[in-house]
Amino acid sequence: MMDKRKTAGFTLVEMVIVVLVLTILLAIAIPQVMRARENARTKGCIANLWEIQGAQQRWAFENRKTDEDVPTQSDLVPVYVKHWPECPEGGEYTLQSTDKTPLCSIGDPHIIE
Repeated sequence: MMDKRKTAGFTLVEMVIVVLVLTILLAIAIPQVMRARENARTKGCIANLWEIQGAQQRWAFENRKTDEDVPTQSDLVPVYVKHWPECPEGGEYTLQSTDKTPLCSIGDPHIIE
């Protein structure tokens, strides 16, 4: 009669294959996740710039300002913007005259086109 041993678990070769497959999947996934995070931050910054621009235009309209007038942050908060937005990547927003869009110190791609 043959001696049948029951073995529970995985062999070393099976474990190496699993680790290899997981490594390949991670090598593919991590750059994609990083790109998605960067795109989300850029889009968040652009949304903030649109919010600031809208507040600037409402301020100019309601206070009968010209296109050359530049509001201050205190002119816009809390009447036209509930709180001053922050750039997701740490940039600073600069207000310009009401006929121009606000700027982010990071620059391209953090611009309104």
